[in-house]
Amino acid sequence: MKKTISLLLCAIMLMCALVGCAKDPDKNDETNNTPDTDVIDTTTQGNEETEHVLVPEDFGDSMGSARKFTILVRQGRWRYLHSEDDSSDRVASSAWKRNQAIEELYNIDIEVKELAGGNFSDTQKWITALLGANGEYDLCMAEYWMGLGLEGLLTNILECEEIDLSLDYYYRDWNDNLTVNGKLFELTGDVTNEMVEQLEVIYYNKAIADELQLDLYKLVDEGNWTLEEMDKIIKDAQKGLDDEDVSNNVYGAMYDIHSLRTGIMSLGLELVEPTDNGFYVIVEDQTRNIRVAEEFTKFIHQAGVDYSSATCRSRDTSLFVNGQSLFFATSLLIGERMKPEISGWDYGVVIAPKLDAEDDYYATVYGCTPLAIPKSVKSTHVSATVLDAMNYMGEESNIRSFYDIVLLGQVADKADDVRMIEFARGMITTNIACIFDEGKIDLQCQYANVAVAGNKPISSNLATIIDNAGSYLDTILEKYQ
Repeated sequence: MKKTISLLLCAIMLMCALVGCAKDPDKNDETNNTPDTDVIDTTTQGNEETEHVLVPEDFGDSMGSARKFTILVRQGRWRYLHSEDDSSDRVASSAWKRNQAIEELYNIDIEVKELAGGNFSDTQKWITALLGANGEYDLCMAEYWMGLGLEGLLTNILECEEIDLSLDYYYRDWNDNLTVNGKLFELTGDVTNEMVEQLEVIYYNKAIADELQLDLYKLVDEGNWTLEEMDKIIKDAQKGLDDEDVSNNVYGAMYDIHSLRTGIMSLGLELVEPTDNGFYVIVEDQTRNIRVAEEFTKFIHQAGVDYSSATCRSRDTSLFVNGQSLFFATSLLIGERMKPEISGWDYGVVIAPKLDAEDDYYATVYGCTPLAIPKSVKSTHVSATVLDAMNYMGEESNIRSFYDIVLLGQVADKADDVRMIEFARGMITTNIACIFDEGKIDLQCQYANVAVAGNKPISSNLATIIDNAGSYLDTILEKYQ
């Protein structure tokens, strides 16, 4: 990954300034608390990246014909996974080329089958499809939660010797945090393009930042990019908010429902903690979480923040596009839509702020659709081998194509922006309470709802919330026994 991104920078931007952050940062290593700003010769990083080579195998029949390899997918959420033909869409084209190479490597014919209406909430549709399958599907890509695994329909990835989750092309922190009692039913890696596209970041107006003499990259690099610091900057940036003329309004920041939820997580919301026997419990001491909710509530309700309950895809971007907001907290994919609409000034990208200077940075995605291996497959070896190959080639296909888009100025066009994006990608995290949150454990949403309401202290009914969350978590964990 590091080598690819650095070579892209050299080739496209004629500079050698990118330093990526590995996908598997050790949260206990203080050197990972801030992005690396030195130039690294990525050709000599053999000790940091595990050597791995794909071995060709013939999965075809005795007549030499290619084996059909079918992936069951959620409707409309798989453009980066497969394409029947080459495409003008850069990411879809890269997926087509990747899968062509995999098909040749293993003598298979990859196809996808959409599950109509198969959203993450349509559990029964997925259960019915997989229960009725008799080797029909080799992989499935349902949603970012693990309900199907708990129904006994998915293979434990950790039992597949073909897949080594310590390799650089897997998101180790994400996968580790969703492993319970030695079981992991879905995984994320470089083929999971949403981990890039839906990465939550902070865009900022460089013209306004220059007026305020801000160096936001330096703030991040030195570990001083905190919510308090962002709050001070917002108050300095806001203008014209005390009169009825909205045409001269300048906000300090814009947030939507997705960036609000992920913003709270980036502040270090601690929902669960691991036990010695490989399970999880709800964090007993909620002091930090209460502080996170209170601080973010004050932050989001100040005059200088424009908050919308819309999702990031439907959020009106006009304030930022028209130069009327310094910050815009949203997902990375929105930049591709905004960039052509902006003229006369440029914007940069930084990671979401942390709570205190001594904390680690955290990054989140607002949604993700990992891949899994159904238990009903004809051959676990075939499925696991191809799944590993897709992630292995993911860096050179969809990840590289997305960074091509970034570097060509369709999202951002400076080396520091790409460095910040890669740093954030390396700090992506989640936990089992988030994955099962809405309508179930319901703890992250409770804190987010408190922040949105602005006048509802969570401490008033926290004990009940914690009890309910713990009870539901226990019912989940029973299925991991």
